[in-house]
Amino acid sequence: MVEAATGKPILKQEDKAFMFSSPAVTNDVVFIGVLNGTLEARDRNSGELLWEFQTETSKQNANWILTAERRFNVPLFVLR
Repeated sequence: MVEAATGKPILKQEDKAFMFSSPAVTNDVVFIGVLNGTLEARDRNSGELLWEFQTETSKQNANWILTAERRFNVPLFVLR
């Protein structure tokens, strides 16, 4: 992620899951939507996870690509 005005890098975040939204930044907090239904808040300077939120429905994720543990939901990829 880069600062729009300067192009200066703000945060580089590598994770075990796919991000599905553009990050939103307010003050020193970066909000990132993750494909498994989690919203993460990370410190803009360190990348440290401040908190995450996941709805009960997304925790069940029976037909989702990723499990709640951010692993591929293997039964979805089994050909029948």
